[in-house]
Amino acid sequence: MRSLLFAPGIRADVLAKLPRTSPSAAVIDLEDAVPPDRKAEARAVAQQVAPSLVKQVRLFVRVNAPDTGHFAGDVLEGLPPGLTGVAVPKLESAAAVDAVSVALDGAGHHDLAIAAGLETVAGVVDARAITTHPRVRWCY
Repeated sequence: MRSLLFAPGIRADVLAKLPRTSPSAAVIDLEDAVPPDRKAEARAVAQQVAPSLVKQVRLFVRVNAPDTGHFAGDVLEGLPPGLTGVAVPKLESAAAVDAVSVALDGAGHHDLAIAAGLETVAGVVDARAITTHPRVRWCY
């Protein structure tokens, strides 16, 4: 992938425009671009706009980090059908990827691939184990 275009999950108007620039993939961001009190709204918007977007562009949803109180809700309510993958930020170990994989499977997302976010020193130190995990197909 050459380019990932991120847009806030609370901005359906911006999300609808993502395919216009022909990015390699588009990302509905439920993490940094969404205030804590609007996470549920962003999940609902992701469900609303994804059916149209998946027909036009490779689509990911970036969930909140696994160690946050928002991750479980994102996995259960914010991952619409047809996604290319799920972007998971701040992964720091292969064990963390295992835990994410279990959560995805538990929510019925058995075949959803992970784009691993290597955003911390711990993640970079364990990058080989993270990026060679069978569920991880991309990293950023």
